[in-house]
Amino acid sequence: MHFNLPDQLALEVAGYDQTRKKLAAAMAAEDRAKNKRQTFPCGRPSNMFPKHVIKDSLWELTVAQINQKKAQDKFHLFTRPVFRQEAEPIAVVYYHRQLWVAAWLPRSKDDSYIYGLTIAYRDTAAARKQCTDTYIPSRRIVGKYMFNQHDESMMLPRVKDGRSYWYRKTILMTQDDIMEGYTGNYWKDPNRSEHRLKSYGKTWEMYRDVQKWENQLAKDIPQFKGGSNDDIFTRLDPENNKFENIMSSYWSRPRWMDSSSRYTHDVDDIITKISKRFRTNYMEDIWTTKWFRSLILNAMNDTKVIHENNIAQNTYDREALKAPYAIVYQFLQSIAEIKHIYHDIDHNFLHSRFDWLSKIDMPGCHSTTGHPWMRENLPVESFLNMLYQKYKQQSELDKQRSESGGYFLSTDSATRQRHVYMTDWRDTYQMLTQCIAAGRTDNIKPRRWRLMEWHDHLMAETWKISNPNVDLPQKLFPQPIKVEQCNDGEDVKYSFFQPHDTHQLAAWGRAVRNCVGGGHGYSDGIKKMKHLIILTMIDGDPRYTVQLTVNNGVMTVNQIADIGNRRLSDLERSNVEDAFKLALTKREEELT
Repeated sequence: MHFNLPDQLALEVAGYDQTRKKLAAAMAAEDRAKNKRQTFPCGRPSNMFPKHVIKDSLWELTVAQINQKKAQDKFHLFTRPVFRQEAEPIAVVYYHRQLWVAAWLPRSKDDSYIYGLTIAYRDTAAARKQCTDTYIPSRRIVGKYMFNQHDESMMLPRVKDGRSYWYRKTILMTQDDIMEGYTGNYWKDPNRSEHRLKSYGKTWEMYRDVQKWENQLAKDIPQFKGGSNDDIFTRLDPENNKFENIMSSYWSRPRWMDSSSRYTHDVDDIITKISKRFRTNYMEDIWTTKWFRSLILNAMNDTKVIHENNIAQNTYDREALKAPYAIVYQFLQSIAEIKHIYHDIDHNFLHSRFDWLSKIDMPGCHSTTGHPWMRENLPVESFLNMLYQKYKQQSELDKQRSESGGYFLSTDSATRQRHVYMTDWRDTYQMLTQCIAAGRTDNIKPRRWRLMEWHDHLMAETWKISNPNVDLPQKLFPQPIKVEQCNDGEDVKYSFFQPHDTHQLAAWGRAVRNCVGGGHGYSDGIKKMKHLIILTMIDGDPRYTVQLTVNNGVMTVNQIADIGNRRLSDLERSNVEDAFKLALTKREEELT
């Protein structure tokens, strides 16, 4: 006889039920194991901070939260409130690849250490696989570490914490430790291996909060500014604050020094080193002049003043030391380019232009082809004035743009001045050499020595080199036809003519800023008599470009373009067409 017990009654007599009794016990064991795994999968270390920094109760809560979070979120930043300011970080803890890392600030400046650090990992097979390494490496001595898990005598202490064994150590970093070379950012890179936090990827959020704590630590520590310096303790070493040592470093080293040389604050030593960077005979007259020696002495004094002002600050800007010497060096590079052309130029002539020659950047000329021509045809005074006018024009434009909030020239990182880059001079010189090499030197002087005028003039001449001159038919106006008519009460003089060759057509295109002289088929159309191009001057100035076609004795105006291809108004077009009719009448009379 069998009885199927109702659920409630079955529950009441469950203690007698051998099957359900075993099943319930197994389920309970499974639940306990499951809960145990999920509660503290990362371990439950005791407080890794001093109790006066983080209380035990807060620590237990933090550990529980870290254990429940995803891998990329297993961190916590501790802060303290500041009146009317953002809360200040005081401590940080994270769990990454089986390793616990905790770092904190001393409660007061009177404490005997700079910061505190605790590293720990549980003595399990999984942790030993990822954490058996060296810890707290010295940055001064290669191969030196505070702890080495491969060496039994240098291992992290193994301690019992709760029911588990841990490898764990708390370090209070002092000034003496820093002097021994333990200057690394161990709170985010304890062993220079796979436990290093990265500012990207899965650890970027963890890195961000650890960096907040690091920034707070750095506030009370004298530091060097500039560059990617991840060593915030460099200035704690008195040797690193010596003027000569700073000047010999990468961040402050003058341009005339190489990486293997040491800075010496001596005028003769500096001049000797500079002269070795300009190994040309035409620069030798510079090094012994009084004014150059005075430039170096002033730069030495200015550099020393910058150092003394910085050394008194919590943040030392090493790159600021570059400026005095960099300005002198920029000047030397400019005069070296000039003396490369004009070897015998009076150095005093250049010194008097120090102010702007130290603010221009002259690209080097890769050939000397044009130098003899320049010495013979271009007076050095005109050349310098040409450069100065370009510098002045560009500087004024730069000032206007910066005042209006628009684009402006960037400031040179070394001189901390705005430079004018003479790229137009580089292009001009290249075109000059092309003309000389092609034997076209008859017409390479501009009307006046202005850089852009010379640039545009040479551009026209170099165009002629690659585009041979071809005669064009002049059936309509073999000679200019001049007419005069009254437009809106004003007498206007018109001159109509046809280009006699392709070079003249190209020159006209440049003058009126259109493509009639370019590769758009206009010259081919003229040669094949598909159309006529009539050039129109008004009161002696280039103005209109007229395209005509003829069909069955009828001449049609296809287009009339003003300067820059501007379209004419109806009134302007009517005036040009009326003047053109007068010119045709006059030409007919000539033929008759």
